[in-house]
Amino acid sequence: MNTDSYNNIHLKVWVSAFNNAIVGAYKRIGHCRIANIKNEIDTMEQTYMIKTDADIDAYNAIIDIFTNQMERITACIQADDQCIVDTVCENGICALFHGNEAVLKNGGLVGLLTRANYPEHLYYNYYDDNDNENSINLKINVNKQGFDVVYDHLLNHELFSTIENQCIKNELQVMRASVIMEMCKNDSHQIKRRLL
Repeated sequence: MNTDSYNNIHLKVWVSAFNNAIVGAYKRIGHCRIANIKNEIDTMEQTYMIKTDADIDAYNAIIDIFTNQMERITACIQADDQCIVDTVCENGICALFHGNEAVLKNGGLVGLLTRANYPEHLYYNYYDDNDNENSINLKINVNKQGFDVVYDHLLNHELFSTIENQCIKNELQVMRASVIMEMCKNDSHQIKRRLL
C-alpha cells in the first residue's frame, strides 16, 4: 500500500470521528444554537439599515446564510445514526462549515487536511489489540497537542478569512468545546480500524 492511500485511510477515520462528534454536539446543543441564530436574525431585522437595492441583496444573503445554517443544524439533530468510515455522510461537517463548497469539494475535509501535511500523530495514535496481536488499531488523538492543533488550523485557514466566511469561523469557535467533549466521549469507546 502506498503512503498516500495509507494516510488517506487514517484521515478518513479521523474525519469520520470528527463528523460524528459534530453531529453529537449539535444533537446536544443544536436547539440553543438555532435559538441564538433566530436572535441574531431578530437583532438584524431591528438594526439593519436598508437604503438601496444593494442593501436589500446583502440583507437577503445574510438571511439565507442563517436559514441554511439552521437547516443543517436541524439535519444533525435529526440524524439517526453515526457515519461509518468510507461512506458519504457529511451532516455534521456541512453544519459546522455552513455547507461551504470550498471545504466540501476537492476531497472535502480529508483533502484539506491532507494538504496541511501534518504528522500522523496529530490525528491518531496506534494501540495494540489484545484480542489479535497482529492487529494495529487507531485511537483518535483528542489531546491538546493533537486535536487542538488541527482545530486551530481550521479556525485560521485562509478559506475562513473573508468577510463572507466569517460566520464559519464564528461557528468553529462557538462549537469548539462541544465538539471536543464529543470527541473525548467517542474516544472512550476507542475508534478501531484494522489496517490492511
